[in-house]
Amino acid sequence: AELYGTVCLDNMQLADRDMDIVVQYAFEHKRCRVVSLRNNNITALGASVLADGLDGDRALKSLTLDGNRILDAGAEQLAKAFTQYQGRLFVLSLDATGMTDVACDHLADMVATKFSMTRLSLRNNEISDRGVRVLCERIANSGCGVGGLDLSGNKLLTDGCVDALCTAIEGNVYLHSLFMRDCELSATGRERVRLVAARRQAFTVHW
Repeated sequence: AELYGTVCLDNMQLADRDMDIVVQYAFEHKRCRVVSLRNNNITALGASVLADGLDGDRALKSLTLDGNRILDAGAEQLAKAFTQYQGRLFVLSLDATGMTDVACDHLADMVATKFSMTRLSLRNNEISDRGVRVLCERIANSGCGVGGLDLSGNKLLTDGCVDALCTAIEGNVYLHSLFMRDCELSATGRERVRLVAARRQAFTVHW
């Protein structure tokens, strides 16, 4: 099948029952590189269908599921599928999906297998310091190629994640941008991160 570009199915009130058709159309028939499903009605069940659909696919480079309540169970299924994925995943965006630290355990396993990701976006979820520590430990020690990590809007993040963030910045040369807007780090915590980032050439922290 010929490779196609982008399928954008944002804001279309798609539900779990529609995901079989999405898999057939976007993954199997069109072999799309970019699939966006923002702000639909997809739950963990639909995410599981998408995850199963990745088996055998190597074309997909970017998947966006922002604004769908797939929760930890859905994020876990996708993370496990992408851990086994044979293609090159560049972008995974799971903003405002209701995920917590539980999903971070599985995303950390996925991150450790990726060497070409430009962005992992987890904005506006319920991730706490523990989840960030798990993710950053893998980013720092696995040699993975995650270029940008977006944790903005996770209101449970405090100075308790600062050491982990600093370790990831220092330990992974591929990581070049960190997004931490609207989190609960103190001015002292932000300054610690800024000083570590300043020692890296062309590293950007977005507050």
